[in-house]
Amino acid sequence: MAGELVKQRINKYEDGQKRKLVDLGQSKKSYRNILAYLEGEIKASTQMTQFNYKILCFKNDGVYQLNKSIEEVYGVSQGKGEEQMSGGQSNLEMVDVQLADGTRLKVPYGTISLPEAGPDASIKIQYDNNRNLLLVTGACEFRFTSMIDEIVEKTKTLLTTSSIYKNQAIELTNTYEPKIMNLSDIDKEFMVLSDRTEYDLKPLRARLTQSKRCLERGISLKYGCLMEGC
Repeated sequence: MAGELVKQRINKYEDGQKRKLVDLGQSKKSYRNILAYLEGEIKASTQMTQFNYKILCFKNDGVYQLNKSIEEVYGVSQGKGEEQMSGGQSNLEMVDVQLADGTRLKVPYGTISLPEAGPDASIKIQYDNNRNLLLVTGACEFRFTSMIDEIVEKTKTLLTTSSIYKNQAIELTNTYEPKIMNLSDIDKEFMVLSDRTEYDLKPLRARLTQSKRCLERGISLKYGCLMEGC
């Protein structure tokens, strides 16, 4: 899957470069200048390029959405163990993510290998707990930088439209990862109000429960109140 998606991206990149070549051939540039340009493009296209992105999000949500974006844009990815002092390979860390429907998944966290994107190409996933930032760093061949841009932008979109916390009641037990609250055993009709709140809501309750009497007494049913709290 990854190989096919990368092949499509390479073909798209090369088609764009061929169009540039046609334009160059029709330009007034000298043959020598065109050759020099081609040599530079060939060298630049396979040159390894560093990238560094920061995404504001909660940790588990960001890690989950980033992995999802990598699979959709690049294809099936694989974790890459970091070399230890002993010369062995350390295991890739996995983050336990709970989705909105209660499903729990183990999501790769660390270095994701991108073998088709260049020698030692990879995406490294880290998280800054103090600033709530997902740190996305790594390297790839220059011709794949637009793919990394697409992965990051797709991650941001998914965080906005398909967050694992969307439509969920959450509790912030720490600054970087909310806890999804289980409300299945709570009576949805039950509400605890202070005496002051009960008194302030009388005008609203009267319009809802005694609308006919309000109209008979010339009291408009249009009424607005601002509620806050939890």
